[in-house]
Amino acid sequence: MVEDIFIIDIIGVIKGEDLIIDRKDMINIIGPILIILVLLLIVFIALGFNNAIHSNKPVIPIISNTNIVKHNSFYIGNLAEQALISDLKNYGIDSKAIFHNLYVRKSNGKYAQIDVVALTNRGLIVFEVKNYSGWIFGNEQQKYWTQVLAYGKCKYKLYNPIMQNAEHIRALRQNLPQNPSIPIYSIVVFYGSAKLKNISCSSHDTYLIYSNSICDVLQSIKKKPLIKDFNKEEVCNVLNKASKNSKNPFIVASHGCLVKASKINFCF
Repeated sequence: MVEDIFIIDIIGVIKGEDLIIDRKDMINIIGPILIILVLLLIVFIALGFNNAIHSNKPVIPIISNTNIVKHNSFYIGNLAEQALISDLKNYGIDSKAIFHNLYVRKSNGKYAQIDVVALTNRGLIVFEVKNYSGWIFGNEQQKYWTQVLAYGKCKYKLYNPIMQNAEHIRALRQNLPQNPSIPIYSIVVFYGSAKLKNISCSSHDTYLIYSNSICDVLQSIKKKPLIKDFNKEEVCNVLNKASKNSKNPFIVASHGCLVKASKINFCF
């Protein structure tokens, strides 16, 4: 009977019985190792979760509510402006001569936001686009008009769009010192189902219309005299710069804050 088992290593000879580990000793060794592994696993999971939170990808996918988007006033207004641009192109105006969402710097350093401008050989056509429902009451001289909804149960104030577009045109003229006499036509066009109640407009080169009358007004402007002497380069530069301003988040945000602060839009 062999009592001793010998294992030879590079150091020397070791008795096999010296390698036998008691069960209690085994628990004392494995226990701390398991605790360390568990702690490492917890740290690894925590780091992974932290990276997920601070990464660009959300942990839970966000589902957009299309109904909320479709009822957003900006979304609705932009749809009407795109419809107008489509109407202008169908009429025959070159897309390169149509400028959308312009921010024109005023003399006081603030900006006037213009929906659409078309550059034609009869002059500039500046559009103020409205997309409303209900009844609209007011007149050319009133600063605020009234929108009536729900069979008269709710009424809202809106800034006179004729005055609004006149201010846009003044701001545009301030930026065209080399074209002081270029004709500029103001068109306030209503999309949507709104009905204008006894609102007339008699201002020079100013039109208040529904969207289905755009071609008629353009035909009327087409009968105006051709513009001969004007600095086309200045006009194009001003319009292009104003269009690029819409990509500047600071300009857009600051203008939006001013508009929001000045709005009177309440139910009474």
